[in-house]
Order: sequence, then C-alpha cells, then structure tokens
Amino acid sequence: MKVNLDILQQINPKSLWLTFSETEIKQARSILGQYSNQTAKNQALINYLVQICLSNWLKDNLDCSLQIIPENHQYLWEFINGFTWQIQDKKVTTIPSQTIDIEGLTIEQEWVDIPDLAADFYLGVQVDLAEKFLNIWGFISRKDVKNLAEYDPIYHQYYLDSEQMIDDLDILWQSCLEGESEQGKLESLANLSPATAENLIKKLGQVSPYSPRLDVSFQQWLALLNNQQWREKLYQQRLEVIPTKLSQWLQGIISDKWQEILSTIDNYRPINPGFLLAAEKISGQESPKDIQREIRQLYASQKEVEFWEHLTPQEALAKLQHQTQDETIRWQAAEYLWNIDPHYPNAAIRKMLDVGSQLMGYKIALMVGVLSTSDQRIAVLIRAYAMDNFAKLPPGLSLQISDEIGQLIPSLEAIAREKPLDSYLQLYFLADADDRFNVNLSLGDSSITEQFSI
Repeated sequence: MKVNLDILQQINPKSLWLTFSETEIKQARSILGQYSNQTAKNQALINYLVQICLSNWLKDNLDCSLQIIPENHQYLWEFINGFTWQIQDKKVTTIPSQTIDIEGLTIEQEWVDIPDLAADFYLGVQVDLAEKFLNIWGFISRKDVKNLAEYDPIYHQYYLDSEQMIDDLDILWQSCLEGESEQGKLESLANLSPATAENLIKKLGQVSPYSPRLDVSFQQWLALLNNQQWREKLYQQRLEVIPTKLSQWLQGIISDKWQEILSTIDNYRPINPGFLLAAEKISGQESPKDIQREIRQLYASQKEVEFWEHLTPQEALAKLQHQTQDETIRWQAAEYLWNIDPHYPNAAIRKMLDVGSQLMGYKIALMVGVLSTSDQRIAVLIRAYAMDNFAKLPPGLSLQISDEIGQLIPSLEAIAREKPLDSYLQLYFLADADDRFNVNLSLGDSSITEQFSI
C-alpha cells in the first residue's frame, strides 16, 4: 500500500514527511559490505537512506552551503548511529530510528561529548522501511541536551522525552542560517598516547557482532574516536579485508581464491551457454583467412589505431587492446585474443571467483579481466555469470561499482532483465594507480561485495 503523504501531514502537520523508493533502498543496500556485522549493516542502511532522502530535500529548500561531515563519516556507522550535516557554520546531527511510537530521542554520548563530533543541534528521524517514509519530527540543541537529558552511565547515552524536543523545524533551519552557536561548553577529553591508541585499536579491532564502544574504559573510547585517523584505522582493522590488488595480476601475483577461467568455463559450458564469450564467432578453429577478416573489421570500427599487415593475429589484437581509447573495442579485441590464443603472453588477465549461493540461493560467478593500456592506465572488465543449473541470471540481479567508501558510481551499474533473460552482466572502465573500488552484487535483500585496488 502506497503511503499517502497528505494523510500523514494531517496526523502531524509540524513534522516533515518524506517518502523513498525501492531504487533508493537498493542504493543504500549497496554499501552494506563495508561493515563487519549485521548490527552495523542495519545501522548503515537506515542512516544512508535518510541521508539520500534528506539531502535532496535540503538542497531544494535551503539556499545555503551544505555538506556532510566529517570526511569518511560512513566509518562511524561501524560504531554509532547518526550522521552530521554542516549547514552554514552550524552542525546538525541526524539520529534515525525505526521505532513505531515516538516516545523520545536517544543520543549516544559520542555525538555529544567528543569535541570533533559534537553538534549544535540533534534531529530526530523516524524511518519506516515497510511503508517507505521518513518522519523528521523534532530537534534539540546541544545546550539543552546537557541541561535536560537523562544520562545513562551504563550504556553512555542521553535520553530525551518527545515533549522536550522542538517540533517546529522552521526554527531549526532559521537557527542554522542566522542563529548563534548552540554547542555550549565542550569538556576536554583524556589524553591518549599513540602507543595506547595502537593497543586499543588492536584490542577493539577484533570482529564482533556488536559495536566495541563499551568494551574498554569509556573515557579512552571517547579519546580514541576524537581522532579521525585512529577511528578510521579501527574501522579498517575490524573489516579485516585485504582488497584484491589488480596491478599484481599483471605481474603474475594472484591469490588462490581466484580461479583459472578456462577450467571453470569448461566445467560449466555444457549447461551454461552464458559462459561463451561475446566474441566466440572468432576462435582458434576458424581459418586464418576468416580470423584476419574479423580482425580487419574490428580495426575498421575505430580510427585511432592503424592496422599493420605484417602483424600476426595475436600481435594485432594485443596492439589494439592496449592502444585504443574505445573501451568497447578494447574488450572486444581482448575477447578475440582470448578465443584464438588464451595463453598468449600479452592477452588480458582474467580470473573468476565463485561467490556461491549467497544471493537468494542462486549460484553466481564473478569474472574480472585486467590489462594495461599504452597510457599507463589499467583497464578493468567485470562480469557476473550464472552457474550450476541456472543457465540465465535471475531478473533484478544488480552489478554495481562503488568507490572505496561505498558511494555508487552512477554510470557503472547493470541490472539483469526479465525479458529476455540475460546470460551475463558486464561493466568496464579505466582506473589509475592507487585507485580503490568495490564490486557489489545484489538481489533482493541479499548482497555481496568484493574490494579491489589497483
């Protein structure tokens, strides 16, 4: 049932009511591989969804400078709930909740008492995933939090009744644009030596099904999170993920988890024609004359790389794949070369990862191809294939590329169709030294993320 915003507005006219779509939920789910446990993943989903929706509204309705702080703020969702807008020179920390009945606001102490994170205002947001709406229902200043809130010394949280919150959001926006700072006095935190910080990171970096915020002295915890470099290091340690370094593939350094694609294709070809690559019309079984004709046609489809008669077919294809500026032509040439001579020294490297049945029971394989270009960049090809007894991909399967902090790259997304069914999905792009990116596969509520660096 679609939510009627007019009815919601009548129920509570002072709230700001916003709706969101399945597309925005899918966008939010794409970052879930960036967290170590399900609690953090759920927290990240809700926060990112609110961030997407509220960002659009703020940009449309407030004529002012607007950004989300601190840098790499998504790392904080591994530990605490919320995120912060800087509106002009004011900081507004948004605290989402999925509670059905709004009885008040719970703010974790980190948002209030860490100088680097403390805000001027705290904004309560109710999130209903089933009905797809947000209810931005009230706010309070940090000064009032310190004066009015009930503090829980066990869970280190501040509790406020809904009656203590201000429900007129126009006051908040006006205060951000024209008012004075509402942070109040900020107490200094305990000093933490680099050696102590390293020991804490090592201890708290062990993967657990919950946030480690209560596992050490809370004063030490506050001091640790007050340092952006330390909290980011702790986040990375808890993920314990070493990205696949693709430039090493070109040097012959490849981890055991990546399989030889030829043996994989041979195993599944009888039941999965999707493994047959797009350029299979040219192969080692074709006559030399036919191969030469196909290569000439490929060269003729572009103008920047000249065809040289004296080159062997392998040399001609290798030249084209390395020198062309057209990524489609580049990977067509690479596939032609794979088909006629897959072990040719200058062929693109390709490997496959069987990701198992993690996507709603479907067996999916991820293929990655990589080659160097003449201008010292790395060309990357990503494919998703169906495996086992599924000859086609399930409709709705999404293949996406995101940057290292989980932000989707809009131009790099492919979704499996229902009519006609797809045998595979593919994306290709150029990358530079030290680039990092994630490959996200998702279907329904299930998702898989693989991390890569160049």
